[in-house]
Amino acid sequence: RQMCIRDRKKMLKTDVVIIGAGAVGCAIARELSKYQIDVTVVDKNEDIGGDASKSNSAIIHTGYDASPGTLESELVVAANPMYDELCRDLDVPFRRIGAILPAITQEQYEKLPEIKAKAFKNRVYDVEYKTGKELLEMEPNLNPEVKGGLYIPRESIIDPFILVQALA
Repeated sequence: RQMCIRDRKKMLKTDVVIIGAGAVGCAIARELSKYQIDVTVVDKNEDIGGDASKSNSAIIHTGYDASPGTLESELVVAANPMYDELCRDLDVPFRRIGAILPAITQEQYEKLPEIKAKAFKNRVYDVEYKTGKELLEMEPNLNPEVKGGLYIPRESIIDPFILVQALA
């Protein structure tokens, strides 16, 4: 079925209308562009990548700390491994730098097993316990009082502006 969009001067016909030209909208449009259909992306902003896509942390999460059983955890865990190929295909800089979750206080230290268990419930199995000494060897600028922590090796960074532009 074709939908019609009124332009000021003419009527446009399209098969799919995607509302929002952020990372998600542009990713959907890119995927649909692989098929023989007309796709139109519309946005309230003048350019792509506005709102959430321009104000995120630039971190590609593994889902280790998402609430287990939620749609968010399922999507984040499923999407993370896709970034290597996607960024290679789009020539977008992408680095798997890992993340450290340090425990400075005893209370934080005692929560580490719960956080690691949550990661396992989300099928993120490569989260590792590290001693304070090991963490300081990895990152000397940590608080020297660090008792230990978790290392999440697949946490990654990306430039969200370049990603959205490449997707579009």
